[in-house]
Amino acid sequence: IARFVGEDLPALVEAARDRGFQPLVEVHTREELTAALAAGADIVGINNRDLGKLEVDLGTFEELAPEAPEDVLLVAESGVQTVDDARRMREAGADALLVGTAIMDGDVRQSTETLTQ
Repeated sequence: IARFVGEDLPALVEAARDRGFQPLVEVHTREELTAALAAGADIVGINNRDLGKLEVDLGTFEELAPEAPEDVLLVAESGVQTVDDARRMREAGADALLVGTAIMDGDVRQSTETLTQ
């Protein structure tokens, strides 16, 4: 997470790549996104959950996504509960979604099928 690694982010991205990994750098603020891009991240997860307050706002992705270059793969993380939420994130520029609770609560197969309609 860009928030917690600070100045070490570029070295961590490089170390991951040196080991054959494709790092996903998670951000929540414009400053963190700027740091991730400066570190060379080409996969960025924009977390809709503020980890300090544990509040979720899908508007976080909508606000930050336009700041990323087109060649950066964007993952909308957290808060996707419904098909409408998934569509909203895709329309805002998400290339992928990280979904947890909406799938894991109840029947996993049915929840996944419902979300991917």
